[in-house]
Amino acid sequence: MNKKYLSIKLLIIVVLFAQISNAGNDHKKAIASQQKLLRAFGTIYTNYADELEPMELANAAIDGMTNKLDPYTVHLQQQQKFRMDMLTRGNYGGVGIRIGSRHDTLTVISPMEDSPAWQAGILPGDRIIRIDSLYTKGKKIDDLAEKIRGPEGTIVQLTILRGSEKEKILFHLTRKKIEVKEIPYAGFIQDKIAYIKLNGFSKNASKQVRYFADSLQHAGMEYLILDLRNNTGGLLDQAVKILNLYLPKGEKVVHTKGLTRGSNREYYLRDNPIISDNVRIAILVNQGSASASEIVAGSTQDLNRGIIVGQTTFGKGLVQNIFPLDDSSAVKVTTSKYYIPSGRLIQKEDYFHENDIVSANAEIEHTFYTKSGRKVKENGGIEPDSTVKNDKQHFIIVDLWRQYHFSEFAREIMLKYPDRSGEENTELYFQEFIEYLHRNNYHFDHPLHKKLEKLEKQFFAEFSEEEKQTFEINFINLRAILNQNTDELLLKNKDDIIPFLRAEILGFRGGQYARIKGSLKDDKVLNTAIELLKNDAYLKKYNIIPFFE
Repeated sequence: MNKKYLSIKLLIIVVLFAQISNAGNDHKKAIASQQKLLRAFGTIYTNYADELEPMELANAAIDGMTNKLDPYTVHLQQQQKFRMDMLTRGNYGGVGIRIGSRHDTLTVISPMEDSPAWQAGILPGDRIIRIDSLYTKGKKIDDLAEKIRGPEGTIVQLTILRGSEKEKILFHLTRKKIEVKEIPYAGFIQDKIAYIKLNGFSKNASKQVRYFADSLQHAGMEYLILDLRNNTGGLLDQAVKILNLYLPKGEKVVHTKGLTRGSNREYYLRDNPIISDNVRIAILVNQGSASASEIVAGSTQDLNRGIIVGQTTFGKGLVQNIFPLDDSSAVKVTTSKYYIPSGRLIQKEDYFHENDIVSANAEIEHTFYTKSGRKVKENGGIEPDSTVKNDKQHFIIVDLWRQYHFSEFAREIMLKYPDRSGEENTELYFQEFIEYLHRNNYHFDHPLHKKLEKLEKQFFAEFSEEEKQTFEINFINLRAILNQNTDELLLKNKDDIIPFLRAEILGFRGGQYARIKGSLKDDKVLNTAIELLKNDAYLKKYNIIPFFE
């Protein structure tokens, strides 16, 4: 029996028996099941026809267990563990670039403001073809990201191709501690109306919100809009601390329930708020708002401190804790569910995998009430006080975005005209965009074409010749609609295309802050929130305190 097997067996024994006190009421069954797992591991490892790597076998066993539970109980390995560590630390060693894959090439999405990459002049759209001596083509993006990161003070060399230029550019970047900046935009968007965009709830999120909220209040803030759209959450304690910025000391804002004593907790606000009671608050949410975002939005709604505007949130009311297994892996385990002040569970019902091994007891539906007595629903997620849906974009806009034409055009135009700020005439940019698309031979092929062809074949196979003639004109008309000229479609959707162009052009020159700023005036949800915050009758209807106590 080799040393690797012994070490894996010892690890399994230690982990399993360390949890025995929390295994539930029937310890004998728990012990028997753990012994069964050990016997299975030993039997397979010892008797399998080919040589097995014991750690891989152990990982497969862990994956098998977690895959039978809810989607949030997972086995974290290497890159995934790094992301969780970054969430809890709030920083990492690196050069400060967001990367992605475009046309099968590792590409800079954007450098982070004031990072080594930003200061060195790396631009959005730059193609990274080599990291030190490692060529990037064909490699996994997570593996490449890990190569770029490293201890602060160390150097990484990036070899880059820019635009149509064939000459390679070498960047020698000294890694430093990169703080996770969760707020890409904070400032006044109208007189006395402040807007804060929060991307996540990592370790320093509440400090960042506190800093901007305090600064804006001293500058005359009377309205605050906190944008949590597409904020998938993070640390529970950060949500509680953000709520403490504007809710009274002593309020219970969330509590958790689980099977173990340690998973049953109540979270009360410990400090006096820093945001004045006279500041009116709106929180923006959508289907991408989850977890900690839902705690903030739901508690604000339950305690009648602000209005919620947008679309119903994702519905993730499960709490996870991370348990390390070794230096490179851990298990993230759902240990409890969280409930907001009215008693509502945010979690949507369909969170179990098919054929799961969990005994899920359906919770009895109740009517819930906010602090002022207003009825609220428990149907998975937080339902806004005012539901606002953004207008659905035409397929051609989705296609242009998916093929990176907005960002590539912005890059081309800003490199061609370095003196432009991005604030120039948008009509001019639209015409230049049409010319750019012509140069790149862009043609829009409607995604419903293939579906229509398939439907037509199936349809006509079932009918007589006489019946086919009756319906043929309908298919001719449908094909005509789908075959509209690309230029005609671009002109038809001009008013929706221009905001994308403006935001990308501003973002190329000024980063995320400028990109967000350039998109605010076209933001339907945001503009609705502004109108509602100024509407005393609306706030009175929803008993928003302290205005109407």
